[in-house]
Amino acid sequence: MERIFTILNHLKNNNGLTASRLAQLCSTTERTIYRDVKKLDDLGFQVISMGKKGYYLIDAPQTNYPAKLTQEEYLALHLFHSMACQNKDQKSILAKYYNSAMKKVMSSLKVANNQTDLTKSLNERIRIYDNQLNKEQLDFTKVLVEAFLNNLAVCCSYDSAVSKTVIERAIDPYYLIARAGNYYLIAYCHHHKEIRTYRLSRFKKIGLTAQNFSLPKDFDIDDYLSNTWQIFDENENITFKVRFAKTITRYVKEELYYADPILTELPGGDLLMEVTVKSGNEFLRWLMKYGSQAEILNPKKYREQMKQELEAMLELYSGGDAGDDK
Repeated sequence: MERIFTILNHLKNNNGLTASRLAQLCSTTERTIYRDVKKLDDLGFQVISMGKKGYYLIDAPQTNYPAKLTQEEYLALHLFHSMACQNKDQKSILAKYYNSAMKKVMSSLKVANNQTDLTKSLNERIRIYDNQLNKEQLDFTKVLVEAFLNNLAVCCSYDSAVSKTVIERAIDPYYLIARAGNYYLIAYCHHHKEIRTYRLSRFKKIGLTAQNFSLPKDFDIDDYLSNTWQIFDENENITFKVRFAKTITRYVKEELYYADPILTELPGGDLLMEVTVKSGNEFLRWLMKYGSQAEILNPKKYREQMKQELEAMLELYSGGDAGDDK
């Protein structure tokens, strides 16, 4: 074995050594060198013979193993995916491939004996079932991942909320984003010749094309999503001022926002929110959940729009009983 390592060191430092030269360096015969080179190949070291030019070391197995993981690092690897995407059916994005990849990674890492049991216990106790995908959406996601990897345009059938029809489009998929419990595809639309946002659940069909595209160098996803209340961009910056009653200010402060609102406590305990967003209608839908506890001060246009919506609701609920109580 010592001679084999000597041969290996010589080949690492001096490619192109003949069997005769290696025999001289190792004080052995050429026949022995032939056998030892075969043993190196069995050990995972790829050595090829170039005839009179001698032997060359082409590839070697991984011999530098990573350091032992700390308990915190080990748990982070296992739990990060679960906390982000876990669901009862294990149908989160590429969960099957993530789990198989983790098995390969963890098999080569050094961990303490008690960490495996600890991880299993925490995986059972931490259950976050947000952003679930049905089988069709999962299949679409797999197609999109392949499109991302190869920069391929896709053809799709999409149930448009605007036209209320299923439309056929060719699009260049840029990013898949999770927002407010749903997945959205940010893509360049060949038909409209602009970047648009598509909700994953509205796709009826997605297929790969042979057409390549390049992600624009000047496209920044963070800039694109800045000032969106959740996901949609109506190409107009709208600054809202909203007064929240003191009975709900705690809940407003505890919410996590994609935009960056300014919250100011008012005399008497009310709360003033000032925020600039790119989607007024999306903001109104969010605000509706607070009912009479939230008042739009500005812009007047959206204050009037909210008033009309509430009047329509009042008319709806003032029309008598919708049915019996059975």
